[in-house]
Amino acid sequence: MKSVKISLIVAIQNIRKWRTNYRIWILVILTMIFVQCYTKEISTNALAMGMKSSPWLYPFLYTDRYIRILFMLPLIFIYCDAPFIDKNQIYILMRCKRKLWSIGQIIYIFMTSAMYFSLIAAMTIVLNIRNIEYMNDWGKVLGTLAFSNVPLVKGTAVTISTYILTYFTPTQAMFFTWLLSVLCGGILGLIIYGCNVISKSKVVGIVASGFLVILSAAVSGNEMAQWFSPVSWTTLNKLDVGKLTQYPTFTYVMVVYMTAIIIFKCMDYKSNRKKGCRSNDTGGINMEKLIQIKNLTKCFGETKVLDKINVNFDRGHIYGIIGRNGSGKSMLMKCICGLVVPTSGEIIIDNKKLGTDIDLPENLAGIIEEPGFLENYSAYKNLQFLSMIKNKIGKEEIIQTLKSVRLDPYSKLHVGKYSMGMKQRLGIAQAIMEKPEILILDEPMNGLDNDGVMEMRKLFINLREEGTMIIIASHNKEDIEVLCDEVFEMEKGKLTPVQH
Repeated sequence: MKSVKISLIVAIQNIRKWRTNYRIWILVILTMIFVQCYTKEISTNALAMGMKSSPWLYPFLYTDRYIRILFMLPLIFIYCDAPFIDKNQIYILMRCKRKLWSIGQIIYIFMTSAMYFSLIAAMTIVLNIRNIEYMNDWGKVLGTLAFSNVPLVKGTAVTISTYILTYFTPTQAMFFTWLLSVLCGGILGLIIYGCNVISKSKVVGIVASGFLVILSAAVSGNEMAQWFSPVSWTTLNKLDVGKLTQYPTFTYVMVVYMTAIIIFKCMDYKSNRKKGCRSNDTGGINMEKLIQIKNLTKCFGETKVLDKINVNFDRGHIYGIIGRNGSGKSMLMKCICGLVVPTSGEIIIDNKKLGTDIDLPENLAGIIEEPGFLENYSAYKNLQFLSMIKNKIGKEEIIQTLKSVRLDPYSKLHVGKYSMGMKQRLGIAQAIMEKPEILILDEPMNGLDNDGVMEMRKLFINLREEGTMIIIASHNKEDIEVLCDEVFEMEKGKLTPVQH
């Protein structure tokens, strides 16, 4: 149950970003326009007949292949950023296992799909409420439009399928259309997710999912081709219920969807595992060292960002890493945090090999690059959301942490209105609030004034005295001189000790 809870928190954290995500609001507006355009014809015909329509319009919305494309493309618009990694997601990932984080992203994809198609179904009723009358059956209006030549004469885009009226009750048609749409939307999201992860490019995922959407229009008149067009399955009249056609069966469709989800999850799990064999062998491991790095190398193509790094870090020490921009400092920190998979070498943290014994360090926190938060929430709310993942601290600990970095825990001011220095303080707060054994700080003094720098220095020294091991990357020589017990210089991917 704990694992499920963490994955749900990851998914919900993504949904919380919708408040400031312009794509979501564009999607809502476009959805309302599309639904109004393609359902008003039914309302108009109802008025012409002098009666009101039943509310069961949603199952007929995708009968036209071009309308189907219009309603599927906005989902690609939302999913194009999969796997949804941003500056805030890094803090989430560092607090949970990679597997749980990945499951959370998949849950988010299907939650988004469910909410999107629920919105469409609701809009078919709400936007036509004046011309709708609740009834348990299909009603005379839809029956007339289905079994007469009125749609042909009027040239309506939405076809009221006689097939659906014959083989499904309104409740069945509404539910199955919604379910198939949600599954189809989820599969499109998984395709984008998988392609983006494998290719390291957002273009491939968009092209692959877009191809499936367009394919549904291209094979519209071919019964056998429908077996290979999942987007077509959102339309019930493209499924063989009465055993009178060569369309795919409902059972076939569900099996394909479930198989696709299982295959994707297996691929995702494999891609997130680092190469190497799990082993409890402690040969070569120094039990006294908190972090041991052996022959660590990271390459991007022919470029070596990290070059055979060997270094040990002890408990209760502060280590400084200096070097020019692009020298590899941030990459080394990302590798230690488990955010980047090294090309070769080993990272051993608390006697556990990263990537084999553990996928992410268990008691590590930090700031990597610029802090990222949910900008439409307060500082307290942001920390509260993050703390829910590990569930190690409560309200009082969050309040005390905010006070320790000189932020008002009771302020309702949204983080989006914070100065750079205030965001930096909040970044430090999220890193220290759960009292980690290891603290990774990439340029922690950025944006701080002189008073802020002095306050953070005192804070880090106090943490060291309490047994926390801290690694700091900084351009500020004074920070390094005042805080650090040992100093290393990074140059062209090589790490060498500096006389201190």
